[in-house]
Amino acid sequence: MTLPADGTYEIAATSYEAGESGRYRLSVGDGSSYRPQPQPNAPRGQGPGTGGSLRIGDTIGGALQAGDDTLDSGEYVDTFTFQGRRGQRVAAELTSSAFDAYIMLTTPSGEQIENDDGDDGTNSRLDTALAEDGEYTVAVTSYEAGETGSYRFSVMPSQGSARQASVPGGPRVYAIMVGVSEYGDAESDLPYTDDDALKLAETLRREGVLNPASVTLTNAQATVAGVESAFRRVAQQAGPDDMFLFFFSGHGSQTDGEVSQVSAIEPDGRSEGIVLSDGEISDREMARLFGTLRTRLSLLVLDSCFSGGFARNVVDRPGVMGLFSSEEDLTSAVADKFEAGGYLAHFLRAGLSGEADGDGDTMVTAGELATYLRREFTTEVAGVEAETSEGQRNYQNLVIDRGGVQIDDVVIRLADNGGMGAGGR
Repeated sequence: MTLPADGTYEIAATSYEAGESGRYRLSVGDGSSYRPQPQPNAPRGQGPGTGGSLRIGDTIGGALQAGDDTLDSGEYVDTFTFQGRRGQRVAAELTSSAFDAYIMLTTPSGEQIENDDGDDGTNSRLDTALAEDGEYTVAVTSYEAGETGSYRFSVMPSQGSARQASVPGGPRVYAIMVGVSEYGDAESDLPYTDDDALKLAETLRREGVLNPASVTLTNAQATVAGVESAFRRVAQQAGPDDMFLFFFSGHGSQTDGEVSQVSAIEPDGRSEGIVLSDGEISDREMARLFGTLRTRLSLLVLDSCFSGGFARNVVDRPGVMGLFSSEEDLTSAVADKFEAGGYLAHFLRAGLSGEADGDGDTMVTAGELATYLRREFTTEVAGVEAETSEGQRNYQNLVIDRGGVQIDDVVIRLADNGGMGAGGR
């Protein structure tokens, strides 16, 4: 540490666990007395050799000075090692008023991550989720060759970026989950679509993220009035720290001419809708409902024919993200192979249960969820046929519109448990 004032200082020499005993050596010196030895002349782009070890949570003072080992490009360097495990998120921070700080983190398998940007432009902060178990090496150095001076270096547990850290865990997902299989005489019945809503609710409840105010509506319960009433109730309770989810699995519709005109929002002059047990909610009406939300993030997920047509209507304000099972002029298929009403419904459940958490840090971000869903669609849905309302044939493709939602925005924060046939609709 850098001493804050003149005077007498007291050091307590103790152990990490109670009752431990044994001989020890204690030394006190200036910052240069604790300086691990890196591999000399290591080129930038290769991790230097290991030196002194530390633990996550430690803060160390030191100095770069003439006579230190250097990188090939001339920068003085100290190196430290620590043990990490996959999914553990840490922040390595290097601060100095004497030089422009630069950090290089090398993983156990040899991948190197570099950072020279901190809050004020001269300090360095590298925040990352560790990709594997094992020993990590951090090179503490400067941006320019020959820079010297004292520094403070730490490796601390992290909750991610400031925006991510502000996202609370627990039952913060306020959801309306709707699935319709039984349509009576109005439409053909669909297999599994009611189960899609029930299974999603169970998945979110099991993960500990579903708020008790959430509503699940299936079949005869899923009326236009029932959905709108549920929307009003849930929207009133969901606040700026919460995530709102509207999920639908069932028939989708497309109407032209009478309802919609050619415009920037409807370039094809057609309006899309979701078909409930007694009527429809259009893309314009869904936009009106989403306009009443005041949540941190709002997610619209539609597994229905022509669902991509909702994107331009609803994903038109900050914090709204849309996931749609097909493009706006194409049908969506029943995912018989998974005993699910739709492919999107099936993969969404898996993604939100942790499969989409690519770095294992117990956060599913918008970017991770989008990447996971695209990958699964590419693997499992490639070649699934779809058609337009005029009978033109093509293939089903996922539509993801993040709008103003950034890739590292948190969709859900999971509990840390130590790990982690086609029919037109």
